[in-house]
Amino acid sequence: MKLWKYKDYQEYVKSQVDGIYKHPTVRDNYNHQWFENEDIIFLKEQVISPYFSKINVIPKFGICHGAKLGKENVEFEKQTGINFIGTDISIDSSIDMKLIKWDFHDVKDEWIENVDIIYSNALDHSYNPELCLSQWISCLTDRGICIVEHTHCHLDSTATDPFGATLQEYCDLILSVGGKVLEIKNYTGRRRKKRFIIFTRG
Repeated sequence: MKLWKYKDYQEYVKSQVDGIYKHPTVRDNYNHQWFENEDIIFLKEQVISPYFSKINVIPKFGICHGAKLGKENVEFEKQTGINFIGTDISIDSSIDMKLIKWDFHDVKDEWIENVDIIYSNALDHSYNPELCLSQWISCLTDRGICIVEHTHCHLDSTATDPFGATLQEYCDLILSVGGKVLEIKNYTGRRRKKRFIIFTRG
């Protein structure tokens, strides 16, 4: 496991903002995103619908952390019919995209034990992954799930992507902060192979 060291929190925030603004195609082009629409269709069909049908629960609220321009949460809402919001530390809030400017290491009081689905492909942007995961878990309902993406791009540590770890280290970390890994779904997207770790509160 690798973790980039910042001199202070302000340096961390600056690194995240600079990481976006050094790549204007990401900032300005709504279609230029890390995730693919097919990812969410896959998760809806292979994870979300089967899981909640099995436990006979109708999910109502979801959060996408590290959502950049907000396209992920919009697509999740479209595919599932569930109210989804997005958070990102480096993008201004957008009412239209249901996106708030937010550090995903923090939680709002109204999120605690009140979120049915949390999704993120951006755990590698965490300066403190233990804190981050424990905060996300604290927001899950007793039957809620968290879905975290891992690819070969999540192995290294840089100033922009401070947390690098293997798939097994991701899973071990989830267990260490009180999560329970239910399954790992392998998926090959148009641009890269992905693994989705699905976990709940332990």
